[in-house]
Amino acid sequence: MSVYSTIDVRLANTSVESWRICEAFRCGGWNPLFDDQIMYLPLGDDDEFDWKSVSQSEESLVKKELKEKSEAGETLGIVFVWQDSQCGGEFLIFPNGKISVNLSVNRRRIARCNRSTDVSWYVERIMTSLENTPLQVESISWQEHY
Repeated sequence: MSVYSTIDVRLANTSVESWRICEAFRCGGWNPLFDDQIMYLPLGDDDEFDWKSVSQSEESLVKKELKEKSEAGETLGIVFVWQDSQCGGEFLIFPNGKISVNLSVNRRRIARCNRSTDVSWYVERIMTSLENTPLQVESISWQEHY
């Protein structure tokens, strides 16, 4: 049986450029490299969620494209994993200051409860990534569907 688990974060300061939020995660320990690829939503995706994979050598081009998406008012999407853990998910960063993280990449589970996500592991890493930035979290919520 599959499990769908998401964390939603709403920022108080909605005027911040979404590419800066993406950079805060990257600088905070989230790594865009998963299985030797960077997966992201390309410019002009128009919410089709047609993910694109490129090699690590194209990281600077991905950063440039994400900044252009941000300037165009598009939703940013990038797969991040935490440092070397290979656990993470698809991070969607909306122009209105909402962040939605689909915990789909090697989802961490609570010990002795294989179905349930160890949500505190993710919340701790998400919140500490935003802690020393001008980004203020207004709310955070979590959903899990079995």
